Amino acid sequence: MKLKKLKSGILLILTSILISSLTYSRELKYKVSDIPDELKNNAKAVIREYNVAFEIKSISEANQKVKYVITILNENGIDNSYLTQYYDKFRKVKNIKTNVYDEKGEKINTVRFDEILDFSAISNYSIYEDNRVKFVDPEVRKTPFTVEYTYEVNYNGLLFFPGWYLYDDYNVSVESSSCKVIVPKDYQFRYFSRNINTKVEIEENEDQKIYYWDTTNLKAISNESFSFHYNDYAPSIIMAPSDFEIDGYKGNCETWENLGKFIYSLNDNRNKLSIETQNLVKDLIKDAEDEYDKIKILYQYLQDKTRYVSIHIGIGGWQPFEAEVVDELSYGDCKALSNYMKSLLDIAGIKSYYALVYAGSNAPELIKDFPATQFNHAFLCVPMKEDTIWLECTNQHIPCGYISSFTDDRDVLLITENGGKIVHTKIYDENDNKQTRKIIVQLTNEGDGYAQIKSNYIGMFYNKMYQIIHSDDVDKKKLVYANTKIPNFKILNFSHIEHKTIIPEVVEYIEANIFNYGVTLGNKMIVTLNLMNTIEDLPKNIQNRKSDILLRRAYTEADTILYKLPEDYKIDKIPENLNIKSQFGEYNISIETHEKEVMY
Repeated sequence: MKLKKLKSGILLILTSILISSLTYSRELKYKVSDIPDELKNNAKAVIREYNVAFEIKSISEANQKVKYVITILNENGIDNSYLTQYYDKFRKVKNIKTNVYDEKGEKINTVRFDEILDFSAISNYSIYEDNRVKFVDPEVRKTPFTVEYTYEVNYNGLLFFPGWYLYDDYNVSVESSSCKVIVPKDYQFRYFSRNINTKVEIEENEDQKIYYWDTTNLKAISNESFSFHYNDYAPSIIMAPSDFEIDGYKGNCETWENLGKFIYSLNDNRNKLSIETQNLVKDLIKDAEDEYDKIKILYQYLQDKTRYVSIHIGIGGWQPFEAEVVDELSYGDCKALSNYMKSLLDIAGIKSYYALVYAGSNAPELIKDFPATQFNHAFLCVPMKEDTIWLECTNQHIPCGYISSFTDDRDVLLITENGGKIVHTKIYDENDNKQTRKIIVQLTNEGDGYAQIKSNYIGMFYNKMYQIIHSDDVDKKKLVYANTKIPNFKILNFSHIEHKTIIPEVVEYIEANIFNYGVTLGNKMIVTLNLMNTIEDLPKNIQNRKSDILLRRAYTEADTILYKLPEDYKIDKIPENLNIKSQFGEYNISIETHEKEVMY
């Protein structure tokens, strides 16, 4: 009996040791406690690993392998846990694997293949695209947690390369990141180091050349007011091909001239229009006063006839469809409509150039020293004797020659018969961008008032009136209320007059009753003189700013307000005049009084 009990005790001990051994041998990965404190500071998430391996096999084929691990520290970083990968005819995403770990580093979930969403990336202004997207949501909301992704991307057309962008958002730090590029030994690989101190290591073997970068412990970047575009100061390695081939078209990207030649070849012989359309164009411009008048007439014809829709099919993401197709269907994307407008101008004998641009009011700067496909939009350039006219061909309403903040003041690629050429678009200065107001306010003894307001919105200020003047009556009234910055008021009447000049203007007239504007204290009334143009939000005060101050556009604002006092009141005290001058601008206040009137 004693022997049996002894054996049973030994068996129990061995079993216990085995279970304990299995428990402690289980691998724990990406424990949150392992993250250095300085990487958690000011961070909603931490990129634990971001490893990219990009292998170029030929001028048309490449393969990319990615491992991406991110720890979400708080609920502000939940969106950063998602994986979004776009693909199309020339780029396929495969072998996506997803593991999720808790705060202690224990695996809590694996996203199965059938849980990966795969849907069309068609946009709401597009009628057809072959772009699709694979999307993964780890579906974890309790923070902190970590998501580990691995996937591959196969390229069978190489007009552009992926880059190595160390950060993917503000307030996200980086613990470890690396990039490896493998190319054939005789391939001319091109890259551009931007805001990064990491030096490249280069190795060679019999058949290949290998480029390698790595970095660790990068603190989170915060969004700062009046800063450059994020891409302009975040660290990255930007890559681009030399010789390339896509969809059977070959080109070279080593110079802007060569890239322009490739784009020109895509557009060549796509400007033909029928005899009927040619005769129509000639008839439209027969009474034009000058060349600019011809451009205006044909631009108006484009706006009246066509609508913007996006169509991206294969090489159609870069190549416009023929002018005859646009003429027949009356729609097209930015490339097709620009090519169509160019074709109309060709009939009129007016020289114009197709141009590529990175559009958007806060777009990154073009890297002029690194020829590559840094563009997302096409429009038209018409050189004139006195000035250059730029035509935005996707907008049905803006005046001829006005490009607004969408494409102003930036370098663009002009596509000519001799190749590409970098030129700069129009800069709208403080004399072009103006908002002026003249207001008369009749105050009552109770502190209420009746206001007559005339506002002139010129240049970039026209932009914020654009939606108002092109809305129906119901929406228009709502938008006028939202745009009128008076504390408590009721609009009695309003109207707008639009001047569609090359520097456009909208004149707005408003009649309104104002309530409780003057604050009565005994026999005194206190009135805030600045009625409509107050600063509501101040930029956050950042002590150790990382980015330079950028004022993207100069402008002038001027309000003149005449207050007419009630009969029972007289002027007691007014503020002093004020003048502030700095490197960023100038601000002036002047106040004049005359019996029962105060001019601010």
